[in-house]
Amino acid sequence: LIAMVEDQLESKGYCLQEGRMNIIDAILVKSHTRPRSGNPDYLKQREPDAETIRRGNKLHCGYKLHMGLDAETGLIRTLKLTGSRRNDVNELLSVIPPGTRTIYADKGYHSASNRMGLKDLNIEDRIMYRASRGHPLTLEQREFNQEIIPIRSAIERKFGKLKLWHRLGRAVYRGLNRVYRQMVLTALAVNLKRCVALCT
Repeated sequence: LIAMVEDQLESKGYCLQEGRMNIIDAILVKSHTRPRSGNPDYLKQREPDAETIRRGNKLHCGYKLHMGLDAETGLIRTLKLTGSRRNDVNELLSVIPPGTRTIYADKGYHSASNRMGLKDLNIEDRIMYRASRGHPLTLEQREFNQEIIPIRSAIERKFGKLKLWHRLGRAVYRGLNRVYRQMVLTALAVNLKRCVALCT
């Protein structure tokens, strides 16, 4: 459905292929069911696809939405919904939009396998570097990260709009498949609004 909207735009003469720089990131989506302190199995019984993860001092119950955003047009191009425990680094290659020439992503996607995968796909690697124990970032890597931050901010703004205006922060359905449909329909609505701006 998302690709069909892009095809319609291109049929109207709006070229979306130039550059094809895409940004990958993920956002947590709260489950429709709220856990009950008196019954730890309540969430699992009502919503078995939802997972629990601790972020700081808060316990998050729900899903994780992985998204690919076109850096030039602001259109959402790919979506994938997983349990909230799924590590970002494992999802990069599965969320790359078709026709991508350059990928921007934060340090959560930094791994040797991801960088090798992008190289095999002939995609320019613009993933931020992450320091590890005994291996601090070099000056070049820190400068590289600073260059990527302003471009990556576009997907953070998009997530903010999705949460604020389109209630994407919480699922309205139960189960992975139904919640995924909610995410897709929301993305379509946001893309159609964006198309108005692109076409005027």
